[in-house]
Amino acid sequence: MAYENVSIKNAIVKLQNRRAQLDSAVDNGVRECAERGVELAKENLHNYEFRSFPSELEQSIKAEKIAENHYQVSADGGFATYVEYGTGIVGENKPHPNASEKNVTYDRNGHGEKGWVYPKGENEFGWTKGQPSRPFMYNTANQLQEEIPQIMKKHLEVE
Repeated sequence: MAYENVSIKNAIVKLQNRRAQLDSAVDNGVRECAERGVELAKENLHNYEFRSFPSELEQSIKAEKIAENHYQVSADGGFATYVEYGTGIVGENKPHPNASEKNVTYDRNGHGEKGWVYPKGENEFGWTKGQPSRPFMYNTANQLQEEIPQIMKKHLEVE
């Protein structure tokens, strides 16, 4: 009888150790996926042409742990949504791939081809008809979705 208790206790310890290994592997894998998402988002942002590159936007791209084994890759440089979805009649002519699903409305004020003037700084103004969609986060999500299985497989192959 004592022999059986030792075997059961050993089995329980082995299972607990295995569970801890798997928990750690999942955490490391999910974190690596999020870090890869940040890399991809920055690469995708650089794939688009800008008159002046939005370094504030690039610097705002981050991965943040929001729950156990749950990270979020985000960009919040104040105008990330405008870059992602585009604006004005130009954005309407080259909309985001998900614009219809998200009910995005372009050129709300009816400026159309006339465009509009906006303040750029003290006594400085710019003119625009809008910007095309530059779906860097959408592209990141699609690319990351393809890479996640390989990243997780690498982490879950524990001894």
